[in-house]
Amino acid sequence: MTQAWIHVYSGSFSSVLANQASLEASGIQTLVQGQTTEAVVPFVTGTNSTNAELHVQHTDVELAHQILESTDSSDPAIGEGNPFQNPTVRKVIRMIGIFLFLLFLLLLFTPNY
Repeated sequence: MTQAWIHVYSGSFSSVLANQASLEASGIQTLVQGQTTEAVVPFVTGTNSTNAELHVQHTDVELAHQILESTDSSDPAIGEGNPFQNPTVRKVIRMIGIFLFLLFLLLLFTPNY
């Protein structure tokens, strides 16, 4: 028998993970669509970490809504913003990537003595 997963929350990837932890601590099974892809390779696959969705089983929808309403997702410790959207951070990451690529080329084409 296939389990029906119902959408209960949308938000940034960090807020979805925080709410997922709250629900699972209460014994509710959860599913975040694309969770492995978002966490492992967000830049390679182009996944949108600002639009994650949290799902629960159809039998736990009411309890999940009650828990999510009581959870304060505006807590600054949750980290609502995505640091990789900051242009300065993106520029630094790009510079590090270019440096590592050039270092790789240098090591690749340096003759072995």
